[in-house]
Amino acid sequence: MKRNLQLSAVIEREGDGFVSLCPELDLASQGDTIEEARANLVEALELFFEVADESEIARRLSRPISDGDDEMRGEYDFRGGVRGKYAERYAGGTNIVLLDPDLVEVFRDETHDDE
Repeated sequence: MKRNLQLSAVIEREGDGFVSLCPELDLASQGDTIEEARANLVEALELFFEVADESEIARRLSRPISDGDDEMRGEYDFRGGVRGKYAERYAGGTNIVLLDPDLVEVFRDETHDDE
């Protein structure tokens, strides 16, 4: 069955060459130039569609595309952070101490640090 699909190609420099990836099908190739990496990826896609059965194609197209941080621990995910939030205080030489909310009642300001 002939079908028209619009697929993505991600090409990145890696070492002395380039790596190309089709994230929708999780197929990759490489080349010495961007053009060669793209052409090799197109060839890999053509070969995949020639030999893969319909169930494999459907499985790959139906899976969610990874955003690259599947293994990131929650405590290291700063996507909700504000860039430069403390930059001005840091540049001014101020020491920054962030307290847990339950400690704020005890340490309201610097006069309560020795109690």
